[in-house]
Amino acid sequence: MKTVLITGATRNTGLAIAKRFAKEGFQIALTSRERSSAENTAKEIEKEFAVKCRGYEMTFDGTDSIGCVFQKIYEDFGSLDVFVANSANLGLNIGLLNATEEDFDAICNVNLKGTFFACQKAAELMKSGGGSIVTIGSVQGTGAVFGRTVYAITKAGISMLVKSMAYELGRYGIRANNVVAGAIHSAR
Repeated sequence: MKTVLITGATRNTGLAIAKRFAKEGFQIALTSRERSSAENTAKEIEKEFAVKCRGYEMTFDGTDSIGCVFQKIYEDFGSLDVFVANSANLGLNIGLLNATEEDFDAICNVNLKGTFFACQKAAELMKSGGGSIVTIGSVQGTGAVFGRTVYAITKAGISMLVKSMAYELGRYGIRANNVVAGAIHSAR
């Protein structure tokens, strides 16, 4: 049975992605910044779709949290076939003229640094058997929107990360894709 990990999967787009994979029979690993939210969502998906599902607390404030979660996923599932990097700091109303260093770091830590190191850990688990890494991009990575400068920079960076991953990881049978679905209304 195949296993997928989706970050930020307890609501909105991430939850919809998790449910779709569950409907297709995948074992689900999902993350949230809040342990209880991740665990409760995992129980709901497991019950609704009759697939193995586990929830993990993962923050992007350092690589230790990311590494620990990937280690737990390996212990719980034995492998990883698909990784969906969905977590994002939306950087609402953080533009060029009002961004602080703290704002900049908070957005970049999740969207760039966190995504980079989570993709690295996913690739390490997939190296021997192949797999698929999918990032959730944004139209704001290719075009400007007022008040979202830092967010847009990070989403443009993710596009380049995916191109680089596809180039580097293809020899291991690992595909890398960036899904840019357009603007999606969410509950924040």
